[in-house]
Amino acid sequence: MCARMASVATHLHVLVHAALVATTLAATSVATVERLDNLLSSAAASHAAGETSAAKASLRQALQIAPTAGIASFELGNCLFAPLQAAAEAGQPVDDASAAQAESAFRAALAVDRTDSSLPVRLHAPIGMTYNNLANLLSVQGRSDEAEALLRAGLRIEPIAYQYNGLAGLLLD
Repeated sequence: MCARMASVATHLHVLVHAALVATTLAATSVATVERLDNLLSSAAASHAAGETSAAKASLRQALQIAPTAGIASFELGNCLFAPLQAAAEAGQPVDDASAAQAESAFRAALAVDRTDSSLPVRLHAPIGMTYNNLANLLSVQGRSDEAEALLRAGLRIEPIAYQYNGLAGLLLD
């Protein structure tokens, strides 16, 4: 009888410990998500105020905390791409180093497993827009064939009007 009670006590101890660990992990997860939300809000405010460096710093910090937060990679790509797009529209050359960083950020957003439930869906990248924006980046670099392939891939996964417009623009050029 004593052996059985000891076994039950050990089992109960293991269950209590597992519950405590799960609660701690859940609390950490909530704290992490709150921190990510704060960093993303800070990045959006900084970007809106024209403080691109501060926005990029907040997004990079978010990615250090949660590398699978696809939205942070997507928004970092957007911050890096915006001045390149403006330069291209003004007929100026596109900085290759900045373009490589933006491309890397967009591709990182696409590489995140969207079925990963460790983060809320709102922290996943908008896949259709990510394909679209990466295609736009490649297009301003003169990489039209790659841009077309990305737009077509994006349309198969998550079609959005921007992709149709981008594809039409590429095909009409």
